[in-house]
Amino acid sequence: MAAVAIEPLARALGVTKGSGYWHFQSRDELLAAALDEWERKTTVEVITRLEALEQPRDRLIALFRGAFGSTLDSRVYVALAGVDQTPVVAAALQRAAKRRLGFLRDCFEQMGNAPERAQQRAVIAYAAYLGVVMLKRHAAGALRARDRQALVETLIETFVGAEG
Repeated sequence: MAAVAIEPLARALGVTKGSGYWHFQSRDELLAAALDEWERKTTVEVITRLEALEQPRDRLIALFRGAFGSTLDSRVYVALAGVDQTPVVAAALQRAAKRRLGFLRDCFEQMGNAPERAQQRAVIAYAAYLGVVMLKRHAAGALRARDRQALVETLIETFVGAEG
């Protein structure tokens, strides 16, 4: 837990270090609030917006296009992954992954995939996302914007078929 400091967490929440202490009794409370906010914004709210789309194909297309362009989730995820041995962080990452994978699996099932195949496709799609997030961390210049766009279009074609 020592690797998690108030200042970067306060920055991620958009507050000053002092106001972080004003609102939270401890670093643990601030961490829990930051994790709740991250989960809400990058998982719960995203899935809620996507569920408003009638067709699972449209949900997946919107998800792929949005997820690979998200800087908030990427930055926070990379920071969290660096301290995932902390139980509260590991639990948040696991909850987010479970919910995200479940959403993907449900979309693939609704598109006619058998449950096992839908689960496999969900895992592969999520692995691609995590791979891009880690590329941003370890090889920032390796994935240029146009390459990312080509990747998104390839994922869409692979998982939901060519648009048309």
